[in-house]
Amino acid sequence: MKFILCDLQDKQYDSAVFIKTQSLSNCVHQQVQIYCPTNTNTQPIEICPNAAFPQAFAQGNCEQNLTVSWFLSEDHEDAKFGVIYYVNEYPNVTCSFDVVERSRDPIVYTKPGTFLITYVRNDSVMYWDGVSSGNSTPVFQIGDVLNLTFSIDSDCCIQGNSGVIKIIPDHNGNSIVLREWNETLMISVSIPIVKEFGNFGFDILIELVNCENQVSVKWIQVQVECNDVIITPVVIVEGGMLEMEYEVDDSIRFFIRVPQFNVGLDVLSDGKLVESFAPVVNESLAKIYTYTVSDYGEVELDFVFTNECGTSNIVQFVLNVKEKPTESAIPTESELPTESEVPTEIAYPECESEDEYPDYHGFHHHIFHDHYHHDHPEYDGYYPDYENIQGWNELFH
Repeated sequence: MKFILCDLQDKQYDSAVFIKTQSLSNCVHQQVQIYCPTNTNTQPIEICPNAAFPQAFAQGNCEQNLTVSWFLSEDHEDAKFGVIYYVNEYPNVTCSFDVVERSRDPIVYTKPGTFLITYVRNDSVMYWDGVSSGNSTPVFQIGDVLNLTFSIDSDCCIQGNSGVIKIIPDHNGNSIVLREWNETLMISVSIPIVKEFGNFGFDILIELVNCENQVSVKWIQVQVECNDVIITPVVIVEGGMLEMEYEVDDSIRFFIRVPQFNVGLDVLSDGKLVESFAPVVNESLAKIYTYTVSDYGEVELDFVFTNECGTSNIVQFVLNVKEKPTESAIPTESELPTESEVPTEIAYPECESEDEYPDYHGFHHHIFHDHYHHDHPEYDGYYPDYENIQGWNELFH
Protein backbone atom coordinates (compact mmCIF):
# COMPACT_ATOMS: atom_id res chain seq x y z
CA MET A 1 0.00 0.00 0.00
CA LYS A 2 1.30 3.43 -0.99
CA PHE A 3 0.24 6.91 -0.03
CA ILE A 4 0.99 9.91 -2.29
CA LEU A 5 0.73 13.33 -0.66
CA CYS A 6 0.47 16.33 -2.97
CA ASP A 7 1.17 19.88 -1.90
CA LEU A 8 1.50 23.29 -3.47
CA GLN A 9 4.97 24.36 -4.44
CA ASP A 10 5.12 27.01 -1.76
CA LYS A 11 7.79 25.18 0.26
CA GLN A 12 5.46 25.01 3.22
CA TYR A 13 4.94 21.44 4.18
CA ASP A 14 1.56 21.78 5.81
CA SER A 15 -0.37 18.91 4.23
CA ALA A 16 -1.05 15.83 6.38
CA VAL A 17 -2.87 12.50 6.45
CA PHE A 18 -4.20 11.07 9.72
CA ILE A 19 -4.43 7.28 10.03
CA LYS A 20 -6.30 5.54 12.85
CA THR A 21 -4.30 3.20 15.00
CA GLN A 22 -4.42 -0.44 13.87
CA SER A 23 -6.84 0.51 11.07
CA LEU A 24 -4.45 -0.82 8.47
CA SER A 25 -3.37 -4.00 10.34
CA ASN A 26 -4.66 -7.46 10.01
CA CYS A 27 -4.16 -8.71 13.61
CA VAL A 28 -3.49 -12.40 13.86
CA HIS A 29 -4.09 -13.84 17.28
CA GLN A 30 -0.81 -15.27 18.46
CA GLN A 31 0.15 -17.18 21.57
CA VAL A 32 0.72 -14.84 24.50
CA GLN A 33 4.34 -14.72 25.64
CA ILE A 34 6.26 -13.06 28.48
CA TYR A 35 9.90 -11.96 28.41
CA CYS A 36 12.06 -11.68 31.53
CA PRO A 37 15.40 -9.81 31.77
CA THR A 38 18.37 -12.11 31.49
CA ASN A 39 22.05 -11.94 32.38
CA THR A 40 24.32 -12.86 29.50
CA ASN A 41 26.72 -14.79 31.75
CA THR A 42 23.84 -16.82 33.31
CA GLN A 43 24.71 -15.34 36.69
CA PRO A 44 22.09 -13.73 38.94
CA ILE A 45 21.21 -10.16 38.12
CA GLU A 46 22.69 -7.69 40.61
CA ILE A 47 20.51 -4.96 42.03
CA CYS A 48 21.28 -2.19 44.52
CA PRO A 49 19.81 -2.39 48.03
CA ASN A 50 16.22 -1.16 48.14
CA ALA A 51 16.08 -1.01 44.34
CA ALA A 52 13.14 -2.32 42.26
CA PHE A 53 13.38 -5.62 40.42
CA PRO A 54 14.06 -5.47 36.69
CA GLN A 55 10.83 -5.36 34.68
CA ALA A 56 9.39 -8.13 32.49
CA PHE A 57 6.97 -7.54 29.60
CA ALA A 58 4.33 -9.59 27.66
CA GLN A 59 3.13 -9.66 24.07
CA GLY A 60 1.09 -11.76 21.64
CA ASN A 61 -2.49 -10.46 21.70
CA CYS A 62 -3.40 -7.42 19.62
CA GLU A 63 -6.86 -6.92 21.08
CA GLN A 64 -5.94 -5.95 24.64
CA ASN A 65 -3.07 -4.48 26.62
CA LEU A 66 -1.31 -7.16 28.64
CA THR A 67 0.03 -6.45 32.16
CA VAL A 68 2.49 -8.40 34.32
CA SER A 69 3.03 -8.98 38.05
CA TRP A 70 5.70 -10.82 40.08
CA PHE A 71 6.26 -12.81 43.26
CA LEU A 72 9.27 -14.39 44.96
CA SER A 73 9.92 -18.09 44.91
CA GLU A 74 10.07 -19.83 48.24
CA ASP A 75 13.43 -21.50 47.66
CA HIS A 76 15.91 -18.60 47.91
CA GLU A 77 19.32 -18.30 49.48
CA ASP A 78 20.62 -15.61 51.88
CA ALA A 79 21.08 -12.82 49.38
CA LYS A 80 19.72 -14.55 46.26
CA PHE A 81 16.07 -14.31 45.29
CA GLY A 82 14.05 -16.08 42.61
CA VAL A 83 11.68 -13.66 40.88
CA ILE A 84 8.67 -15.06 38.97
CA TYR A 85 6.73 -12.82 36.56
CA TYR A 86 3.32 -13.77 35.13
CA VAL A 87 0.81 -12.21 32.75
CA ASN A 88 -2.19 -10.99 34.71
CA GLU A 89 -4.60 -11.78 31.86
CA TYR A 90 -2.98 -15.21 31.36
CA PRO A 91 -1.64 -16.35 34.74
CA ASN A 92 -0.21 -19.53 33.35
CA VAL A 93 2.20 -17.56 31.19
CA THR A 94 5.26 -16.98 33.39
CA CYS A 95 9.01 -16.40 33.38
CA SER A 96 11.60 -16.26 36.15
CA PHE A 97 15.17 -15.13 36.98
CA ASP A 98 17.44 -14.77 40.03
CA VAL A 99 18.59 -11.53 41.58
CA VAL A 100 21.23 -10.77 44.23
CA GLU A 101 21.78 -7.65 46.26
CA ARG A 102 24.89 -5.93 45.04
CA SER A 103 27.52 -6.11 47.75
CA ARG A 104 30.60 -4.85 45.96
CA ASP A 105 32.72 -2.61 48.15
CA PRO A 106 33.58 0.88 46.94
CA ILE A 107 36.77 1.01 44.92
CA VAL A 108 39.50 3.52 44.09
CA TYR A 109 38.81 4.35 40.47
CA THR A 110 40.96 6.10 37.88
CA LYS A 111 39.69 7.02 34.46
CA PRO A 112 41.05 5.12 31.45
CA GLY A 113 44.34 6.64 30.32
CA THR A 114 45.10 8.13 33.75
CA PHE A 115 47.16 6.88 36.69
CA LEU A 116 46.64 6.90 40.42
CA ILE A 117 50.00 8.55 41.19
CA THR A 118 52.13 11.11 39.38
CA TYR A 119 55.54 12.47 40.40
CA VAL A 120 58.41 14.44 38.89
CA ARG A 121 61.76 12.84 38.08
CA ASN A 122 64.49 14.78 36.24
CA ASP A 123 62.00 17.50 35.25
CA SER A 124 59.68 14.91 33.67
CA VAL A 125 56.26 13.84 34.92
CA MET A 126 56.18 10.13 35.75
CA TYR A 127 53.18 7.85 36.30
CA TRP A 128 52.53 4.94 38.65
CA ASP A 129 49.39 2.89 39.30
CA GLY A 130 50.42 2.24 42.92
CA VAL A 131 51.05 -1.46 42.35
CA SER A 132 54.42 -2.91 43.39
CA SER A 133 55.73 -5.28 40.76
CA GLY A 134 59.40 -6.13 41.15
CA ASN A 135 61.90 -4.06 39.19
CA SER A 136 59.19 -1.86 37.71
CA THR A 137 58.33 -0.44 41.14
CA PRO A 138 59.67 3.12 41.40
CA VAL A 139 62.08 4.01 44.20
CA PHE A 140 61.66 7.47 45.71
CA GLN A 141 63.87 9.77 47.76
CA ILE A 142 63.25 12.06 50.70
CA GLY A 143 61.87 15.27 49.25
CA ASP A 144 59.95 13.71 46.34
CA VAL A 145 56.25 14.59 46.09
CA LEU A 146 53.56 12.05 45.19
CA ASN A 147 50.32 13.37 43.69
CA LEU A 148 47.29 11.09 44.16
CA THR A 149 44.18 11.60 42.04
CA PHE A 150 41.22 9.20 42.01
CA SER A 151 37.47 8.96 42.39
CA ILE A 152 35.21 6.66 44.43
CA ASP A 153 33.37 4.04 42.43
CA SER A 154 30.35 2.86 44.38
CA ASP A 155 27.60 1.58 42.07
CA CYS A 156 24.68 2.15 44.39
CA CYS A 157 25.84 5.28 46.25
CA ILE A 158 25.91 8.61 44.48
CA GLN A 159 25.91 10.37 47.84
CA GLY A 160 26.93 9.48 51.37
CA ASN A 161 30.47 8.28 50.60
CA SER A 162 33.43 9.11 52.83
CA GLY A 163 37.06 8.20 53.16
CA VAL A 164 40.48 8.87 54.65
CA ILE A 165 44.11 8.75 53.46
CA LYS A 166 46.73 7.73 56.03
CA ILE A 167 50.48 7.27 56.10
CA ILE A 168 51.83 4.21 57.93
CA PRO A 169 55.56 4.87 58.67
CA ASP A 170 58.01 1.99 58.65
CA HIS A 171 59.54 2.70 62.06
CA ASN A 172 56.33 2.54 64.11
CA GLY A 173 52.69 1.66 63.78
CA ASN A 174 51.31 5.14 64.39
CA SER A 175 49.40 6.38 61.38
CA ILE A 176 49.45 9.95 60.10
CA VAL A 177 46.12 11.21 58.73
CA LEU A 178 46.66 13.28 55.58
CA ARG A 179 43.13 13.81 54.30
CA GLU A 180 39.54 13.06 55.31
CA TRP A 181 36.45 13.78 53.26
CA ASN A 182 32.68 13.39 53.06
CA GLU A 183 30.30 13.65 50.12
CA THR A 184 33.20 13.91 47.68
CA LEU A 185 33.67 11.65 44.67
CA MET A 186 36.90 13.10 43.21
CA ILE A 187 39.99 13.20 45.46
CA SER A 188 43.32 14.91 44.80
CA VAL A 189 46.11 15.18 47.38
CA SER A 190 49.89 15.79 47.34
CA ILE A 191 52.18 13.82 49.65
CA PRO A 192 55.73 15.14 50.17
CA ILE A 193 58.05 12.35 51.33
CA VAL A 194 59.69 13.41 54.60
CA LYS A 195 61.99 11.70 57.08
CA GLU A 196 59.14 11.08 59.52
CA PHE A 197 57.62 8.64 57.00
CA GLY A 198 60.67 6.38 57.24
CA ASN A 199 64.11 6.20 55.66
CA PHE A 200 63.42 3.06 53.64
CA GLY A 201 59.71 3.14 52.82
CA PHE A 202 56.18 3.57 54.09
CA ASP A 203 52.62 2.60 53.24
CA ILE A 204 49.77 4.76 51.98
CA LEU A 205 46.38 3.56 53.22
CA ILE A 206 43.22 4.64 51.39
CA GLU A 207 40.04 3.68 53.23
CA LEU A 208 36.64 4.14 51.57
CA VAL A 209 33.16 3.88 53.12
CA ASN A 210 30.05 4.08 50.97
CA CYS A 211 26.47 4.99 51.87
CA GLU A 212 25.71 1.39 52.87
CA ASN A 213 28.69 1.38 55.30
CA GLN A 214 30.57 -0.98 53.04
CA VAL A 215 34.30 -0.52 53.57
CA SER A 216 37.23 -1.12 51.25
CA VAL A 217 40.94 -0.54 51.81
CA LYS A 218 43.73 0.01 49.29
CA TRP A 219 47.38 -0.30 50.34
CA ILE A 220 50.22 1.33 48.40
CA GLN A 221 53.76 0.34 49.35
CA VAL A 222 56.23 3.16 48.71
CA GLN A 223 59.93 2.34 48.54
CA VAL A 224 62.35 5.05 49.65
CA GLU A 225 66.08 5.17 49.03
CA CYS A 226 67.76 7.57 51.43
CA ASN A 227 70.63 9.73 50.15
CA ASP A 228 73.24 9.44 52.90
CA VAL A 229 75.62 12.01 51.39
CA ILE A 230 75.72 15.64 52.49
CA ILE A 231 77.56 17.98 50.14
CA THR A 232 80.38 19.69 52.09
CA PRO A 233 78.83 22.67 53.91
CA VAL A 234 80.40 26.10 53.58
CA VAL A 235 80.68 28.13 56.80
CA ILE A 236 82.65 31.40 56.55
CA VAL A 237 83.22 33.79 59.45
CA GLU A 238 82.83 37.47 58.63
CA GLY A 239 86.24 38.95 57.94
CA GLY A 240 87.64 35.66 56.74
CA MET A 241 89.10 34.42 60.04
CA LEU A 242 88.46 34.38 63.77
CA GLU A 243 89.98 37.03 65.99
CA MET A 244 92.74 36.13 68.43
CA GLU A 245 90.50 36.82 71.41
CA TYR A 246 86.88 37.66 72.07
CA GLU A 247 84.99 39.04 75.04
CA VAL A 248 81.63 38.00 76.40
CA ASP A 249 78.73 39.66 74.50
CA ASP A 250 80.80 40.03 71.31
CA SER A 251 78.87 39.19 68.13
CA ILE A 252 80.29 36.99 65.37
CA ARG A 253 78.59 36.65 61.98
CA PHE A 254 78.80 33.47 59.93
CA PHE A 255 77.80 32.96 56.28
CA ILE A 256 76.37 29.45 55.76
CA ARG A 257 75.63 27.63 52.51
CA VAL A 258 74.78 24.00 51.65
CA PRO A 259 73.94 23.45 47.94
CA GLN A 260 71.60 20.55 48.72
CA PHE A 261 67.89 20.18 49.42
CA ASN A 262 66.35 19.17 52.75
CA VAL A 263 69.30 19.84 55.06
CA GLY A 264 68.74 21.19 58.58
CA LEU A 265 71.19 22.94 60.91
CA ASP A 266 71.78 22.91 64.68
CA VAL A 267 74.26 25.31 66.30
CA LEU A 268 75.87 24.09 69.54
CA SER A 269 78.06 26.03 71.97
CA ASP A 270 80.11 23.65 74.12
CA GLY A 271 77.53 20.98 73.40
CA LYS A 272 74.50 23.14 74.26
CA LEU A 273 71.95 23.86 71.54
CA VAL A 274 71.73 27.60 70.92
CA GLU A 275 69.94 27.72 67.53
CA SER A 276 68.12 25.32 65.21
CA PHE A 277 67.04 25.66 61.57
CA ALA A 278 64.63 23.02 60.26
CA PRO A 279 65.05 21.70 56.69
CA VAL A 280 62.72 23.07 54.02
CA VAL A 281 61.37 20.69 51.38
CA ASN A 282 62.96 21.26 47.96
CA GLU A 283 65.06 24.18 49.18
CA SER A 284 68.80 24.40 49.82
CA LEU A 285 70.23 25.88 53.03
CA ALA A 286 71.54 29.47 52.96
CA LYS A 287 71.77 31.50 56.18
CA ILE A 288 73.52 34.47 57.79
CA TYR A 289 73.84 33.55 61.45
CA THR A 290 74.99 35.84 64.29
CA TYR A 291 76.47 34.17 67.36
CA THR A 292 76.73 36.10 70.64
CA VAL A 293 79.63 35.04 72.88
CA SER A 294 78.30 34.00 76.28
CA ASP A 295 81.01 31.83 77.86
CA TYR A 296 84.56 32.46 79.06
CA GLY A 297 87.68 30.59 78.12
CA GLU A 298 87.93 28.21 75.17
CA VAL A 299 84.51 27.73 73.50
CA GLU A 300 83.72 25.05 70.91
CA LEU A 301 81.13 26.24 68.38
CA ASP A 302 79.70 23.37 66.30
CA PHE A 303 77.57 23.72 63.16
CA VAL A 304 75.80 20.34 62.78
CA PHE A 305 74.20 19.77 59.38
CA THR A 306 71.72 16.85 59.11
CA ASN A 307 69.84 15.59 56.07
CA GLU A 308 66.44 13.87 56.05
CA CYS A 309 68.11 10.48 56.31
CA GLY A 310 69.77 11.36 59.61
CA THR A 311 73.29 11.71 58.18
CA SER A 312 75.28 14.52 59.83
CA ASN A 313 78.25 16.68 58.88
CA ILE A 314 79.92 18.94 61.48
CA VAL A 315 81.91 22.15 60.98
CA GLN A 316 83.67 23.27 64.20
CA PHE A 317 85.21 26.55 65.35
CA VAL A 318 87.19 27.10 68.56
CA LEU A 319 86.83 30.58 70.09
CA ASN A 320 89.30 32.06 72.55
CA VAL A 321 87.29 34.18 74.98
CA LYS A 322 88.96 36.46 77.51
CA GLU A 323 88.80 34.99 81.01
CA LYS A 324 86.44 36.47 83.53
CA PRO A 325 88.26 39.07 85.70
CA THR A 326 88.86 38.02 89.29
CA GLU A 327 87.24 40.03 92.06
CA SER A 328 89.18 41.05 95.24
CA ALA A 329 88.12 39.04 98.22
CA ILE A 330 86.20 41.00 100.84
CA PRO A 331 87.68 40.27 104.29
CA THR A 332 85.44 38.70 106.82
CA GLU A 333 84.79 40.22 110.20
CA SER A 334 87.27 37.86 111.85
CA GLU A 335 89.97 38.99 109.41
CA LEU A 336 89.59 42.70 110.22
CA PRO A 337 92.30 44.13 112.54
CA THR A 338 91.40 44.86 116.16
CA GLU A 339 91.56 48.31 117.65
CA SER A 340 94.81 47.51 119.38
CA GLU A 341 96.37 46.44 116.09
CA VAL A 342 95.60 49.70 114.30
CA PRO A 343 98.71 51.94 114.48
CA THR A 344 98.14 55.37 115.93
CA GLU A 345 99.53 58.50 114.39
CA ILE A 346 102.65 59.84 116.14
CA ALA A 347 102.09 63.34 117.46
CA TYR A 348 105.11 65.56 117.10
CA PRO A 349 105.29 69.06 118.72
CA GLU A 350 105.42 72.03 116.49
CA CYS A 351 108.80 73.64 116.12
CA GLU A 352 108.64 77.30 117.14
CA SER A 353 112.30 78.16 117.86
CA GLU A 354 115.72 76.67 118.46
CA ASP A 355 115.69 78.04 122.01
CA GLU A 356 112.66 76.02 122.87
CA TYR A 357 114.47 72.88 121.75
CA PRO A 358 118.18 73.26 122.43
CA ASP A 359 118.94 69.91 120.82
CA TYR A 360 117.88 71.33 117.51
CA HIS A 361 120.26 69.17 115.59
CA GLY A 362 119.11 66.03 117.24
CA PHE A 363 115.46 67.06 117.07
CA HIS A 364 115.47 67.57 113.32
CA HIS A 365 117.42 64.41 112.82
CA HIS A 366 114.81 62.61 114.84
CA ILE A 367 111.92 64.23 113.03
CA PHE A 368 113.20 63.54 109.51
CA HIS A 369 114.66 60.14 110.05
CA ASP A 370 111.87 58.75 112.13
CA HIS A 371 108.92 60.48 110.54
CA TYR A 372 109.81 61.07 106.90
CA HIS A 373 111.54 57.78 106.43
CA HIS A 374 108.69 56.06 108.19
CA ASP A 375 106.34 57.33 105.49
CA HIS A 376 108.85 57.05 102.64
CA PRO A 377 111.04 54.05 103.17
CA GLU A 378 112.07 54.22 99.53
CA TYR A 379 114.38 57.11 100.41
CA ASP A 380 116.28 55.13 103.00
CA GLY A 381 119.93 55.41 102.21
CA TYR A 382 119.38 58.20 99.72
CA TYR A 383 120.95 60.82 102.07
CA PRO A 384 123.36 58.86 104.26
CA ASP A 385 125.09 62.04 105.55
CA TYR A 386 122.75 62.64 108.43
CA GLU A 387 125.37 64.99 110.07
CA ASN A 388 124.90 67.52 107.29
CA ILE A 389 121.84 68.78 109.08
CA GLN A 390 121.87 72.18 107.39
CA GLY A 391 120.75 70.55 104.16
CA TRP A 392 118.00 68.72 106.02
CA ASN A 393 116.96 71.88 107.79
CA GLU A 394 116.46 73.61 104.46
CA LEU A 395 114.53 70.59 103.13
CA PHE A 396 112.38 70.23 106.19
CA HIS A 397 111.47 73.90 106.47
